[in-house]
Amino acid sequence: MSQEMQSRRDAEAKLIAKAQADQAFRQALLNNPKATIETELGAIMPEGLQVKVVEETSNTLYLVLPAVEDQLSETDLDGIAGGALSTYSAAKKKEAYY
Repeated sequence: MSQEMQSRRDAEAKLIAKAQADQAFRQALLNNPKATIETELGAIMPEGLQVKVVEETSNTLYLVLPAVEDQLSETDLDGIAGGALSTYSAAKKKEAYY
């Protein structure tokens, strides 16, 4: 797993844990996710980046698909031919799973 993917997963885990323990924080994430996350993590997100937070229910499951690349690189094609499955982060860096 790339460092970027691990950092994102760590940040998501931190935000989810706090939202589970703190109802006011949970509501802030739902109402104004970008500003709430920037404040909590002490980081500024890119100007045009949209952040959406949704709340699952007992009978609803959300699956988030990564953005689609316009074209696959030769490396990506080689990975597919070799049986690797790749996912892309918002920064368009790949993480391979075998």
